[in-house]
Amino acid sequence: MENQLNFTYLIRFSGDVTYRRHNSRSLFEKLVLRNIILAMKKHNVFFKVYKLSSRIILKTNKDVSNVLNKIFGISSFSYCNEINFENLEELAKKVFELNKNKIKNKTFAIRCRRVGKHDFNSMQVARYIGGLLNPFSNGVDLENPEVEINLEIRGKKAFVYDNVFEGSNGLPIGSGDKLISLFSGGFDSPVAAWFLAKRGCKVDFLHFAFGSLTDTIDVISVAKILADNWFYGHDSKFYIIQMNSFINEIMKNIEPRIWQVVLRRGMYLASERFSIMKNYEGMITGESVAQATSQTIRNIRVAEEGIQLPIFRPLIGWDKKDIIDLSKKIGTYESSLRVQELCSIAIGPLTPKADPEKFRKDFEKLDLSIIDKAINDYIEINLSSLNEEQILKLKEKEDYVINYIPSDAIVVNLMPEKMKIPNSLTLMDLNDEKLKNNMVIFVCEKGLTSKGLAKHYRSLGIKAYSLFEGFEGYKKLQKNAILKSQP
Repeated sequence: MENQLNFTYLIRFSGDVTYRRHNSRSLFEKLVLRNIILAMKKHNVFFKVYKLSSRIILKTNKDVSNVLNKIFGISSFSYCNEINFENLEELAKKVFELNKNKIKNKTFAIRCRRVGKHDFNSMQVARYIGGLLNPFSNGVDLENPEVEINLEIRGKKAFVYDNVFEGSNGLPIGSGDKLISLFSGGFDSPVAAWFLAKRGCKVDFLHFAFGSLTDTIDVISVAKILADNWFYGHDSKFYIIQMNSFINEIMKNIEPRIWQVVLRRGMYLASERFSIMKNYEGMITGESVAQATSQTIRNIRVAEEGIQLPIFRPLIGWDKKDIIDLSKKIGTYESSLRVQELCSIAIGPLTPKADPEKFRKDFEKLDLSIIDKAINDYIEINLSSLNEEQILKLKEKEDYVINYIPSDAIVVNLMPEKMKIPNSLTLMDLNDEKLKNNMVIFVCEKGLTSKGLAKHYRSLGIKAYSLFEGFEGYKKLQKNAILKSQP
């Protein structure tokens, strides 16, 4: 029957939980228990659960191994048989019946742990049961048995198992503080967020949108994988801050060699202000030293100068391959593959060592009220209640995306060093007043940053568009020789 409790699990706490003083340990154990209950309810499992000293017993109507191994604070768990007994003889007979066929023509060993008062010790249990099973086997092998029979005896109950499944260890979510993850949805940021959640922190997500809101849907799907499958004990929120106007501010006022570093500082600053507004204790990034030129130690230093809240970088010394391997383990890899991350906004080579003093002076040229406005217009999504209707609301009608270039349009090439477009301008060549009577088409590498800039210039009353598929779209137009005005 659907509600029969056919599965019994013996669950062990992680070392991070058990190596605590009494009061903290008790609190953390209760949080693990709470998160198990929340996980079962979330997956519509019929269950009963209770806590023993240093253990949790969970009974369910279906296999939940793939849920238990994603609850932080659990070191391991075993599928087991629960036995009620009055004396050693009764216990031994019941264990014998459970295992006599398993050890037939195989070597075996009995491992026993015992809690409570009994008129026998663990060694006596192992010898008594071993004596019953031995005639059916190839003998006892304590070093390398083919079958290992484990017993945990608790008072008048015994839990018998021959399997141990690895848990995720760490601390239960809810034991730590609130943190915000600067979330792009690529390989790095989900893994970084996962690490801080593993330390018991309640992690929410902050995504900076530089294009259309439609482009954020794949990013949201990555965050939802973490929220649904790992973050038991916390209803994660996903925030979107649209920063396309700040991109324009950077490109119009700052030299290209430091654009990416300036953008990074802008994101730190926006994240800090947002975190303080929402009572977060710190920020998480997926940065790794020198993974990109903007992530050299010098550039990280100048970008984070003056930021007061801590920035946690759990991947700072990781190789990209190791990050990708872990993304596969936690289940975000395939979804991250579909995410199109922000086009680089750099023109030409980015400096690996921004000059701190010059950087400060350059950053002062920017109108930071743009950041404040973007923060005030944030979008909030509750990932636990996310539905198709909410997704549809994000899918804006992208009437500012175009798949041809009229002959009288002004073409703005955002990355002229990567691709030459004849008769095009750079953003630094533009005069906003002269654009008002012209069609303007922005072209970037993948058609993402250009969407954000098209939206920004639309807000200024300019007929602005983003070329569909960016440089790839432009190449297709060249190939098909349709660079002409359309009727």
